[in-house]
Amino acid sequence: MPPCATRTRAGLTDTYELADKTGAGSYGIVNDAGILGQVDADPVILCILTRTNNRHAKGNNEVIAEKPRLTLTIQFVLAWAVGVIGTITTAISLIPAVAVIASVSGISSLGFAAPLLVVSVMYLSVPILIALAIANTGRRWWLWLTIAIAVIVLLLVARFAVGSLGVYWISF
Repeated sequence: MPPCATRTRAGLTDTYELADKTGAGSYGIVNDAGILGQVDADPVILCILTRTNNRHAKGNNEVIAEKPRLTLTIQFVLAWAVGVIGTITTAISLIPAVAVIASVSGISSLGFAAPLLVVSVMYLSVPILIALAIANTGRRWWLWLTIAIAVIVLLLVARFAVGSLGVYWISF
């Protein structure tokens, strides 16, 4: 089995293509450098270099095979954490404002409550959009990030009309 089959390629799914060059040497040196890509996605330049302090150590291909899996796992865990924690904490900071909106009764107050509810939903969408960008959902991270920035700009503009509604990440 060629070295490339037990290194970075071993850690990738079939949806990835890799053009790489492997290397090895004394001190347990095992290297893999190349270009990693998917259809309809920007390529990623990848360079993994390992070394030990023992001159006669054998190389460990599994260390390199684990890096792509670990990187993708960290990316999705980070996206999940940003989405869940961001949405929950934003929702908690919105509770007082939403409680005030819910307590207002009557037809005349509907014109006031509807925009505040829309703004509340916009606040809740920001952590979700950022999580989608981190996870690179649909290989369109730039789209999710652009929408998140646009929503934040709209919220900053709307803040002068409706306030920050107590949301911690926009109250400055």
